[in-house]
Amino acid sequence: ENSSKKFLREVYAIQFAHHQFIHLLASTVSSEGKKGLNCTMLRITVFRLPSKALRVGPLRPGASIIVPPIREFSALPTNEDTSPTVGDRIINITFVDHTGHRATFPSRWGAGRSLFDAAFDAGVDLGPSPSPGLPYYNYRSETWREPVFGEGAGSGIDHVLLPGKWYSLVEEEGFPKSEGENDALQQYWDDEDLTESSRLASQIILTPNMEGINVFIPDGVAHDCF
Repeated sequence: ENSSKKFLREVYAIQFAHHQFIHLLASTVSSEGKKGLNCTMLRITVFRLPSKALRVGPLRPGASIIVPPIREFSALPTNEDTSPTVGDRIINITFVDHTGHRATFPSRWGAGRSLFDAAFDAGVDLGPSPSPGLPYYNYRSETWREPVFGEGAGSGIDHVLLPGKWYSLVEEEGFPKSEGENDALQQYWDDEDLTESSRLASQIILTPNMEGINVFIPDGVAHDCF
């Protein structure tokens, strides 16, 4: 029984020191003009006694309680905050049809969004959503070509034309016309419908450098759609 009472007195002594520290900290914070803090919040979010501080045994004179470093929290924005905003991920795309009618739409880039996705969101009809990629071939040697499935263009319906500088920019951004894309265009369209600036919208992934890109939508329907 004496041991139990002795243990309880030691626990009460630690708790008393704990509360004294909390009140001291609260008064210090208040004196520095940092409002909005109280003892309850400090006790819950800032101050925590580590388990090794709860020693079983008498507190020797001059002994101290182990206290972890205190972190300050603030809801105010800092100058170092460089997180992208919604506006940082928006570019403007101008679609021009075969009659010369122009319409500019904002579109979100990132997460693999393509020019086809931007046209679909804007209500610009480029045909049905492309299917998984058509097979194309990697030429490993003069006598062996390896078929690759599920990558690249899924169809050649989403045909668009890019003016010179935009065609070059798309290639510089890492999306040149592949052999599979060229085969898909030739499979779905007649030769007179295709030009050097012909691309498939589904194969162009949007980037921030494509701000202001002009996209021409040719007249006619792919012969494979009939």
